[in-house]
Amino acid sequence: MPLADRVVVLTPRPGRIRTVLDMTLTRPRTRAGTGQAEQLARRAAELHALMLAGES
Repeated sequence: MPLADRVVVLTPRPGRIRTVLDMTLTRPRTRAGTGQAEQLARRAAELHALMLAGES
């Protein structure tokens, strides 16, 4: 469960900002929040893709 309103993804070396993801989940953030699971899954997949792209 992300607690931040924004996630900054950095490049490996030198550490530069690769992208900034705004987390638009409503507050309070709960595991049972309506519609939050889908958005959280999309953001997690996006972060995973960015991390894999940085390894190549």
